[in-house]
Amino acid sequence: MSAFLVVVANCLALAGAPKISVESLPDLVVAGTNPQQGVAGAFSALVAGKIVVAGGCNFPEKSPADGGKKVYYDTIWELDLGVPEAGWRISDHKLPAPAAYGVSASYWLGGENAEKKLDTALLPPPELCPALSLPVTLDNAAGSATTIAGGNADGAPATKAFSLDKESSTWCELPDFAGNPRAQPVCGFVKTPRGKAFALVGGFAFYKEKNAAVVDCAGVVYFPEEKKWERIPALPAEVSGAGLVGAAAMEYDGGLLIVGGVNAKIFKNALENPAPDYLRHEAEWYKFNADVLFLSFDNNGKAVWQKLGSAPELARAGASLVPIGDGEFVYVCGELKPGFRSTKCVRVKIEK
Repeated sequence: MSAFLVVVANCLALAGAPKISVESLPDLVVAGTNPQQGVAGAFSALVAGKIVVAGGCNFPEKSPADGGKKVYYDTIWELDLGVPEAGWRISDHKLPAPAAYGVSASYWLGGENAEKKLDTALLPPPELCPALSLPVTLDNAAGSATTIAGGNADGAPATKAFSLDKESSTWCELPDFAGNPRAQPVCGFVKTPRGKAFALVGGFAFYKEKNAAVVDCAGVVYFPEEKKWERIPALPAEVSGAGLVGAAAMEYDGGLLIVGGVNAKIFKNALENPAPDYLRHEAEWYKFNADVLFLSFDNNGKAVWQKLGSAPELARAGASLVPIGDGEFVYVCGELKPGFRSTKCVRVKIEK
């Protein structure tokens, strides 16, 4: 195993900023890809000391710029953190169907494949058995614990949210959140003076008839006891240029730790003014987000955005983030640039 590569946080010159440690783990390589690639938009979980990555998609033969076809997978890969040097192995089990762009929470929820959108809910391995299906198909959404929101519902951009009532075994539809739909947002439960709340942040909406894209670096927060949503101010541009689309997040220290995703300005311009050579640049041109961001709420209930530091290894979109401990996670694959999936896997620790 390689030694830790230490990246010192530069939280806008804030004294006492944490240290961010990044350790390389074995690559996840999908067989038959040339050049070698991993996957994006996969399901993931920590199961009995193993990182489990399932499904996802890539362009195995050639870039979409050259007419390459996106392929979805039902494969499940495993990396034992006790013996990571043994590398990734393919599980004997498979997903019920190829799938990507679902939600990895208490259940593996929704997603899509080349044939259809999905409403499935699966218990992660080793069970892999179907649970209560979602009331709609849902893809490119975000979820935490048993709450899911954003994305496309029944194939259309939506402002819907659902929570699973375990006692009645039913999905309860929450009030719609205000504002634009949010495809590929991030989410998590956060501490506020008004109790624990569900924060849904980032995502985008594209209005074809107006040729207008909204790359929304703000968010909304749902207070379960009050049964209502409120808005969260946008990530300030002076803190980071992250687009919060295709990012990954985890609950940390009472707030939400957010990494990866696209660059806001470049992504918005690509949606509204697609250039013929957009897919042909080197990875650095796209300026995927390398900043480690933190969203929390102060004692007055005000949302606070911070940049804890930067790590170039995290500059990917659609990667899988698997929490493995307090301030520690494994970050797997994702896009290095549109149409090309990284094989890289790293273990990251935020040290206060």
